[in-house]
Amino acid sequence: LLSDDEYLAAILLTHAHRDHYESLSQNMKDGTKVFCSPDTASALQLSLNDSSTNQNLTNPDSSVPSRIEPITSDKDIFDYLTITPIPSGHAPGATAWLIDYEADSSRKRILATGDFTLSRSAGYSGLPIDIQNVDVVFLTAATSEEPKQTEKAVSEIVNKSYLGKKCLVT
Repeated sequence: LLSDDEYLAAILLTHAHRDHYESLSQNMKDGTKVFCSPDTASALQLSLNDSSTNQNLTNPDSSVPSRIEPITSDKDIFDYLTITPIPSGHAPGATAWLIDYEADSSRKRILATGDFTLSRSAGYSGLPIDIQNVDVVFLTAATSEEPKQTEKAVSEIVNKSYLGKKCLVT
């Protein structure tokens, strides 16, 4: 993602499936923190310890585990940007992220998901579809969901986009 003179201030990891973490070390420069839920952090620590030798991760880096910071509530990244993890089903500890930031003297809110479901998964609640005051949605739906539930979630999000909300569905 980055050229030599760029860096990320933070990486928001939604869950500990390999397709979401395998290139972490390539995108971590200048002490980048990886924020995730405590359960995702635990699973990631185990996976990284095993994966660096057994799964041929992209440029494994032994410093990645030390940069993982589990959070359960609001976290200020800068004075103008706050992140909040939201349960998103799909896998133990999976989260979507509410990103609140100030731009042009007004507050904005982004909802970004990794894979999500509306159903409980391993004792974790699914993604709530009643999140209020979201300006932009980045949505990725897991395909193992019951079709009716996925339809309901996508329908709700599309309806919000018809009401003037910005929405990107992958």
